[in-house]
Order: sequence, then C-alpha cells, then structure tokens
Amino acid sequence: MKIFSLFLTLLLVSCNSTVNTRSSVKGGGPVTITDTNGSKVLSYSGSYALVIGQSDYTAGWSKLSNIPRELDKVEAVLKDQGFVVDRKSNLNSEELQKAFENFIKKYGYYKNNRLLFFYSGHGHSRGDKGYIVPVDAPNPNLNDRAFAIKAVDMEQIVTWARRIESKHALFLFDSCFSGTVFKSKNSSNIPQQITKAMAKPVRQFITAGSANEEVPARSTFTPAFVDAIADGDGDLFKDGYVTGEELGLYLQNIVSQYTDQTPQYGKIKDYKLSRGDFVFEVGAKKNKPQTVVETKVFQDRLRDGSLGPKMVRIPAGSFRMGDIQNSGDSNERPVHWVLVGKFAMGMYEVTFAEYDKFAEATGRSKPDDEGWGRGNRPVISVSGHDAVAYTKWLSNQTGKSYRLPTEAEWEYAARAGTETKYWWGNYIGKNKANYGWNLGKTSPVGNYKANKFGLYDTSGNIWEWTCSEFYYKYKDKKNNVLQLQTVCPFAAARGPTSRGTCARLSATGARRRTATTTWASGSPGYNHLLFITFTILNFQI
Repeated sequence: MKIFSLFLTLLLVSCNSTVNTRSSVKGGGPVTITDTNGSKVLSYSGSYALVIGQSDYTAGWSKLSNIPRELDKVEAVLKDQGFVVDRKSNLNSEELQKAFENFIKKYGYYKNNRLLFFYSGHGHSRGDKGYIVPVDAPNPNLNDRAFAIKAVDMEQIVTWARRIESKHALFLFDSCFSGTVFKSKNSSNIPQQITKAMAKPVRQFITAGSANEEVPARSTFTPAFVDAIADGDGDLFKDGYVTGEELGLYLQNIVSQYTDQTPQYGKIKDYKLSRGDFVFEVGAKKNKPQTVVETKVFQDRLRDGSLGPKMVRIPAGSFRMGDIQNSGDSNERPVHWVLVGKFAMGMYEVTFAEYDKFAEATGRSKPDDEGWGRGNRPVISVSGHDAVAYTKWLSNQTGKSYRLPTEAEWEYAARAGTETKYWWGNYIGKNKANYGWNLGKTSPVGNYKANKFGLYDTSGNIWEWTCSEFYYKYKDKKNNVLQLQTVCPFAAARGPTSRGTCARLSATGARRRTATTTWASGSPGYNHLLFITFTILNFQI
C-alpha cells in the first residue's frame, strides 16, 4: 500500500491594500531607465497623470462611493513615482472630454514625456463598442440614444492616443466594457526584460474587465494597481521595474482570482505606436532581493482564546509552473509563467490535533489515524469536503478568511523561488524528506528543514488538497478558486508520487492527481482518501 496523504494548506491572501509610505518626490522631473548592465535604455523628461473618478452619478446609474478613497491611493503612488497628478472628479460629458483634451494639449506634445490616464467609474458596452460614462449620461436602459450622445466611446480615446506626440502613454480603466483595443494577440507570452526597444513609442491600454462583467462597488483592480507599483508586486523579473506589459499580465492574473472580472490589456493597433513599453521604476534595481524575503510568522486567535495554526506570510511574485525538469507527466505541461498575489500559508500540514479540535467542536467523526499516531502528525483520511469544512470553521473562529490554496499558489509556495527538482537541489539526498516507504508511515510535521519561505514538508510526507479544478493539461483555471469552495469531481491534489521514488518526488510536488470522495485513478493499491491531508491559506494579510 503506497503512502499518500493530502496536506490541507492554510492560505491567507490579502484583501486589503496599503500604500508604500516612501517619502514623496516632486513630480515632473527627469527619469532614467537602465538595463541590468547599467546602460541607459530610455529617459523621460517629465511624468504626468490624469486621474478621473466618477462616483456621484445623477441620471440612473448607481453611485460609487468608494472611488474617492481608492483614488487617493492611486494619486499617492503616482506622486511617489514622480508624476504630476491632475485629479478630476464627477465630470459631465463636456467636462470629461475637455479634461482629456486639455491634458493632452498641456503635456502631450513633448516627445520625451510619459503620460498616464487613470479612469475609475461606470463603463458600458453597446454591441462591440465600449464607453466610459460621464455623471450626466442617462442609463442606456432608460434612454439609449441620449446615452450614446453623452458618453465617451473608446474610438475617441484611441483618437486622442494617436494625437499624443509623447513617446509613451498608458491608459487604465477601472471599468468593464467591450473593445478589441484592449485584447493583446499574445497576452499569454511573458513580457520582456528591460531593453532599448522599450524606448520606442507606445500606446497601451488596460481595463478591469470586458463586456458583461460587472465592476464591484469596492474595486479590486485599483488596489491591485497600487500594490503592483508601490510594493513592486508587478515586478515580474525582480529588476526594479514594472513595464506596461508586466502590469497588464499581473492585473489580469490577480484580479481574476478575487472577482468575476478578467482584465484585458494590449497595445494600439498601429505598428509605429506599439513597439515600446511604458516603464515604472519600483526600487533600487541592483539591491532588490531576487526571490526570498524575511519569514514572518503569525497565529490568529480562536474564540476560546487559543491560537490557530502557524501561518507564514508569502510575498507576491511570479514563477514558471509545471514540469521544468521534463521528468513528470503530460498533465504537468506546458510549463508556463504565473503571477501570484501575496498571501499567508500554513507553516505545517494541518495536524490531527488541529483537526480533532474542529471535529469535537462541530460534532464530526474523527478520521482514522491507521495506528500511526495523532497529535502532531498530519491529519489523514479526510475528503476535500472535510478540508473545506475545516477552513470555513477556522474562518468563523478567527474572523479572517481562510481557504485551501489554488494549485498555482501551492506550487509557488513549495518552490520558494527555486527551479530545481527539489527546493534544496536536484538530488534527493538523505534526511531531506519522508518519501515513499522511507519510513513506512507519515512523519510528525516539521521533522525536516523548511524551504526558503519557511514552509515545512512541501516535498514528501503526504499529498495535499488544493481548491483548483483538475485538468489533464494545464488550463487558465489553475489559479482560480472553485466556486463556493466545494470540491468538484476532479480536484487537483499536490504532493509526493504514488511510486515513492526519488525521480517522482519534486520541489513542486509536481505530480498532479485527481481526487474525489474515492481516489479517482482507480489504480490498485490506493486506499481511497486514506493518505490525503491539506494545508490552509489566509488572504487577509
């Protein structure tokens, strides 16, 4: 009988955004961008931003009362980046158009300027045309003709973009509407590192979603933008810069994890205006850490005053997901880049002691330990539904939001910035992990060294549930949370392989299995859910 146990990972992901409190820089001054060798790539003579917030609608649209506070943070981070910010609020149709035109007249005819436009408010689609909405434009459900007259369509935005003579212009819309201008033909490709080609002209667009997607009253797109720049979360290459392409990919990945929106991004369909890339400088390039930050551990308090599982803060970042070593199965391919937001994950697999406390409190049957011992050993014989029930109970006990990690979050945390077979290198060695029949049963948690993020047993010991739907090849849903946190008939489990061999035990737990209320593979020797545990994730850090 092979050893598998699904490790319930406790994951904590932040829903609250904060602004970096670096000292302000006076706007409009020159900015120089250099490559990894210190050679000059491009320079901006001035940086200017038009920030528009539409919250107090008067003609049948709902009010968006959170926008002013959200844009306070946008304004702060842009000023910190050296932008002169022109802030506008609650513009009617005429004022909205004049705001764009006057801003472009004032700053858009200087070649070396960079211009940024940030709009937050209602958006609307009529067929394949997208619109931003002045506060006096009527709801089209009440008067479609009057709406079309007053609203500003994306064709007008593109016209203004073409009129600009400054080399770099970036348009961001915290709104959802249709428009092919926002869809990159190759948005799945990884952005490039800083090169001299980025100095060429560019007009870039990022929107919070597409047609028929509703923007929530409390934005996810805007705080994610702030974190991408202020905290460097959008810095894919960890080189101290966030490009427009990196920002688009980051927002598309992060926002879709927490809302029903899928941000769209791309460049204008004009060869001469689509060859460069907008650039933000987000840190001291040469001194920025490449992978790992100082481990920060915390425990949330339960209602009875006791402490919950130990959690480790994991920084946002990017990684190559899948069978990098080309030694796994086809369902671990293709290898692809994934961006992951910050969260906190359980330092250890959920133990019998922790799970038994939940079972006693809720009147559930305690799972069998197969005679191996309880206490500090990882809980086994739990279904995906059991794992989800535990996270809901823990959320209720702590007042924080706990869930299972997605498959991408799990692999990112397990790799901890590495691309080797195991987080410690390419060879299993001795006393690195409990794998296969190494010990013949599970080990107490924390018996082996932690990875560079401070997480234990990410290789070996036991399988772990995730909340991602299983696919036989990687799909875009690898980082999506299953609806209502239910475990579908094919949920992805991560961890050591059924064969218990060194060749199959990886730093990522990269071998992927389906798991249901019975083990879905149907292969002989599997004892259903006996050897599956879980870890947890908290997303309110």
